[in-house]
Amino acid sequence: MYQHTIAWYQGEILEAWFIVGAGVCLGLIGLLCHFYGQSTGAKALFVPMMVLLVLFLAIGVPMIYSNIQTMANVADTYQAVGETQFCCR
Repeated sequence: MYQHTIAWYQGEILEAWFIVGAGVCLGLIGLLCHFYGQSTGAKALFVPMMVLLVLFLAIGVPMIYSNIQTMANVADTYQAVGETQFCCR
């Protein structure tokens, strides 16, 4: 059960990194549209893309931090309560 829990947290951390990466990609696309876009519509995409960048970073970064902190405490909890109580928490 302990290994499954660690794998769960590692998967959550990987998912959070994908969210952060998607936000960075959207931010880069927004910058490219702003600086290299020829139309006013392309230049107008800058603000919405930056809002998405901030939103994705606001979701992904705390998710990475909290899952790393929780994963560090899993071993202590597992040793303190034992396998039978650990699986039912």
